[in-house]
Amino acid sequence: MKKLIIVFSEFLLITIFIHCLIVIFLYKTNSSVLSSNIPKKEQRRFGFTARKLEDFNSVKSTDILVLGSSLGFRNYDPDFLSKNGFSSFSLGTSSQKPNMTYVIAKKYLKKINPKLVIVDVNPYLMLM
Repeated sequence: MKKLIIVFSEFLLITIFIHCLIVIFLYKTNSSVLSSNIPKKEQRRFGFTARKLEDFNSVKSTDILVLGSSLGFRNYDPDFLSKNGFSSFSLGTSSQKPNMTYVIAKKYLKKINPKLVIVDVNPYLMLM
């Protein structure tokens, strides 16, 4: 019985090791086996957040920068702000959690110097 447990344990460890190597190999070689799970770089560009960040690269300056979840994207109307003489840009994206807002603010606030930054926080996302 003891020998059976030892043989089974050795088999299990070797199988786990080989499985890990195969998964790493398929991931590194960008195999078509995993193509449904891992989007290619060109496909990732068409996501909403990626498009917003690309649009932001073309902005030279703005008076008001809105950060936060989709509530920040929808609650602050750029047409209303432009009628009142303010230029604005919204970096609010769907389900953006506060830690992601921090990362975006840290990276993109260095590029422009807005007069006002609005951080719209969704209380539901704070609890997640």
